[in-house]
Amino acid sequence: MVLDERIKDTFGKIKSDDELKRHTMEYLRRKTTAGTVFPHMRYAAAFMCMLFFFIGWGGYSVYFTEVVAISIDVNPSIELGINRFDRVVSVAAYNEDGNKVLSNVNIRFMNYKEAMEQILTNESMTQYLTPDEYIAVTVFGKQEENNDRMLADMVSCTAPYGNVHCSSGSYGEVAAAHSTGMSCGKYKAYLELKKFEPDITAEEVEGLTMRQIQDRINAITGGTEFDADYDDMGHHTGGHGHGNQNRHGRR
Repeated sequence: MVLDERIKDTFGKIKSDDELKRHTMEYLRRKTTAGTVFPHMRYAAAFMCMLFFFIGWGGYSVYFTEVVAISIDVNPSIELGINRFDRVVSVAAYNEDGNKVLSNVNIRFMNYKEAMEQILTNESMTQYLTPDEYIAVTVFGKQEENNDRMLADMVSCTAPYGNVHCSSGSYGEVAAAHSTGMSCGKYKAYLELKKFEPDITAEEVEGLTMRQIQDRINAITGGTEFDADYDDMGHHTGGHGHGNQNRHGRR
């Protein structure tokens, strides 16, 4: 589906705008049919044109407003911005490996589940889907209910792949993560490691893989993977080796 068709399909859901446009066009048709257009009608027509402009701009703004960020981190660090219609409206890579993955996919305006499938089956990503790596998929949404739904979808999407761990966090973490130059998922792992290594800096973590971060946490705690301490940061679904195991924790 081309971009114009996707946008038309999405804006088709905004019923109030369509109804307003229909009534407005009917109003203008009645007032300007047959003959003289009085001065006040010119003002009305100009006003309606301005109204259409703001309706169109408002619809554009709604479509391109991100309400969820999905972070995919291994060594590639990738982030997807999702709108309220479950479409990918932005993509970003936070390191060179992430750029390689994104250079081989065209996922903007896709449904987020389809986009995840494209990423996970991409040749640049499949090399990381092994038991030796640690793949973190993290959902950061503005609404908890939406977070839970999308987290469940991510667990389902990643179930066929090895060693993928899904969790969620607060959308409030997104700006803080970006201020460090890290994706949201990697920033979340950095905060967890910082609990045990208070002096570690964002710059040091930026160059680590997710496996290296996890190994450092395990070395200090004697644990395996992100255990209960990681659950304190939100819902968590962990997979060890091949496949996924479901675990949930709440703040």
